[in-house]
Amino acid sequence: MGKIDTRVDTKTKTNADGSITKTVTTTITEHHDDGSTSTKTKVETFTENIPVGGGSGSGGKGSKGGKSGAVSSGQAAEQMKNAERVKNTTDRKFIQEALEEHNKLRAKHGIGPVSVDEDLNNVAQAWANRLLQKGKMEHSTNGFGENVFWASGGSINGAKPCQAWYSEIKDFDFNRIDHTPGTGHFTQLLWKSSTKIGIALASGKAGHFVVANYNPPGNFLGQYPQNIYPPKR
Repeated sequence: MGKIDTRVDTKTKTNADGSITKTVTTTITEHHDDGSTSTKTKVETFTENIPVGGGSGSGGKGSKGGKSGAVSSGQAAEQMKNAERVKNTTDRKFIQEALEEHNKLRAKHGIGPVSVDEDLNNVAQAWANRLLQKGKMEHSTNGFGENVFWASGGSINGAKPCQAWYSEIKDFDFNRIDHTPGTGHFTQLLWKSSTKIGIALASGKAGHFVVANYNPPGNFLGQYPQNIYPPKR
């Protein structure tokens, strides 16, 4: 394999609630031995550092795994291999609720179902536990697609985070079927090529932290038309 060039551009905005919205554009250019080049561009919009203390929020790379999409396949595989894993301790009912909600929402758009992957469940649990310890929303670097969600006290079911991610549909431009800022959770949830998911919940004094990991990851520029469809009529 030839030389690989990586360029990352980050735009940051501080919101009124103190959270930070970042738009990260990663461009990977591979120079092949035959003199040709190939380029992949990944755009991620996510919210982090959502204050703990009230309300709820979702933050994610729309596909954090979008990160892995922005790197070479070898790099992505290495990230996935080295991702932290712990035994998933999330109630199976919660996981089933999240799975069913994913597939219900995907079906609205004529997109096939996802299935639960136990290894991804363990990856998601490791990061959910870490978020609970930190008491804030951040994103991992494990190479998989990722959506994250936080809610304060009270009960929570597996459908609620999915509904929050899907609510970004109101901002998605179906006339162009391309990256639309602030809709990464929605598009990762629907992404047709993502067929495996892992779900985890970690709860404590800091609230409820939910992580969904996806494989293969989604949200690649130039691939939206074949992966995101408008709602069926």
